[in-house]
Amino acid sequence: MEVRVDPVVTAGLFAQLARDLHQQEGGKIAERVQQFALDLFGCSQVNLFEITAARGLASEPAQAALASRDVVVVPDTLTEDRWPVWAEATAKAGLRSALILPLFGDRSELGILELSSVHPYQFEAADVLTALALAGHASLAMQASRLEATLHQAIASHQLSGQATGMLMERYGIDAGQAFAVLRRYSQDNNIKLRDVSRQLLDTGQLPGGKNTSVA
Repeated sequence: MEVRVDPVVTAGLFAQLARDLHQQEGGKIAERVQQFALDLFGCSQVNLFEITAARGLASEPAQAALASRDVVVVPDTLTEDRWPVWAEATAKAGLRSALILPLFGDRSELGILELSSVHPYQFEAADVLTALALAGHASLAMQASRLEATLHQAIASHQLSGQATGMLMERYGIDAGQAFAVLRRYSQDNNIKLRDVSRQLLDTGQLPGGKNTSVA
């Protein structure tokens, strides 16, 4: 059954969602968005697929949504002819209609939000607009989460290199610039990230190659 929510109520729900997403850790964002969409649209299934360096998107409608940077509407999978293989498989799974929305950050693709229903023609024009607003909230939350994770990694890497630099300074009586140059040289020569070189030095007292450290 379709669920239509009063616009004033919807605005309040989105305000609460924004507050919730601001407080969520990265792993919980998809879960919160999915539950919100299920409650708001009364659809049968909601998936949020995040794009990472190791994971792209195989679905043709998802690729089309990302390529066009716009929502893809599938009124009825039984009559959908743009992606016949996907449509047939989706219909066999019992899903008859779908909204597929791209999620973008400032400069990158973040993922796909996919709403599906067992009913054909489930999603009306108003639902598309509401779903676009939801996709916007999800995108902002995912981007903020990624930036926070990147910042934490940068801080951790800086701390490791600082400790490793200090170890080299003490061991060889060199200054900070010279010690950091040693770390950077070993990183480049061995094609290993600087934080991993620093971690190995701190853990084992040695730099990559299994030999004692050298400043030559």
